[in-house]
Amino acid sequence: LRLEQMPLDPPPARLDEESARRFRLGAPVTIPTPTTAPGPVRGLSLDGTLLGIAEACGGTLKPRVVLSPPAEGGGG
Repeated sequence: LRLEQMPLDPPPARLDEESARRFRLGAPVTIPTPTTAPGPVRGLSLDGTLLGIAEACGGTLKPRVVLSPPAEGGGG
């Protein structure tokens, strides 16, 4: 089961490539469609990869938990 497939309560917020890059650095990002209520959201890349959990405030997401990107090559 991939992390993105786990049932999580916070609603999703999909981020474009530049916003996802900033999110991964822990920087606040502006979203084009503000959430209706402040609170936690799941930050997702356009392909659905879970980037972390953020606090939504109007049209801004403030990353609170940022996940490391998956390792390249999958060696192990």
